[in-house]
Amino acid sequence: MEITREVVKSNDLISKRKKILWDDAGAEMGAMYGELMKYAGTNKVEMIAPPVCLAHQWDENGGDVECGLVIENQLDGTDEIRASKTYEGNVAVIIHIGPYKNTSESWEKLFQYIKDNSLEINGVPWEEYITDPAKETDPEKYVTKLYQPIK
Repeated sequence: MEITREVVKSNDLISKRKKILWDDAGAEMGAMYGELMKYAGTNKVEMIAPPVCLAHQWDENGGDVECGLVIENQLDGTDEIRASKTYEGNVAVIIHIGPYKNTSESWEKLFQYIKDNSLEINGVPWEEYITDPAKETDPEKYVTKLYQPIK
């Protein structure tokens, strides 16, 4: 797995944030994405990139995650749905291929790369889900991009 450095541009985002247990992550995140897609559809805006999930905090049991949709035009938020922008700037990136439950191995490699190269973390890491599990049923073929903002 090759690690690259990129510069990403900011885009409009709608998101939901929640503390979840890893054992419930699939169902919890699926429900959050469902609500976001319904809200985007009701407001007639299109996704312009794959869904993302920001990891504000995590440990072995669960985390504080923010599921989001990158959209073409900004919407007003609601009490439940946050309207914001994605991160803009330098990132370290690794592409993970395989089940979501194994992304920790790729995250460890990415954080080791950051440490080995004396880079400074500059924000909340996130995952971008390239493969749609509704279309690809084999988790071994899932492609997920992992991003860590850096200075």
